[in-house]
Amino acid sequence: MKYQKNHGKIQLVVAWIHSDANHAFSIISQVIAETADHWHMFHILGSSANLNELKQELHVADNCSYHQVQLGFIRYQNQSRWLTHTEICNGVIDAIKRGDPTYTIGMTEPWELRP
Repeated sequence: MKYQKNHGKIQLVVAWIHSDANHAFSIISQVIAETADHWHMFHILGSSANLNELKQELHVADNCSYHQVQLGFIRYQNQSRWLTHTEICNGVIDAIKRGDPTYTIGMTEPWELRP
């Protein structure tokens, strides 16, 4: 790959994959796993995603540290709103810095308070 020749092996992937892209995770994981040593996948997921169920369904390569970042919502003055682009970006950066297996940006519960 030309990228790797110029910049080195890929070590970090941030993937926001929507539910209608059924095979995207597998394809990304396979391609990166074949050419990387050890790498980190930060998988961005929507507020309704079941993290435990999803993690069991995915095949994560042996040389990959898999992290889930769940997007939530914000409560402000008795109202709820979805996250802004800036909040999402800053949250993902924070998740990468922390390196926890799961990280939530905003809140996902109580479900009935979502916008």
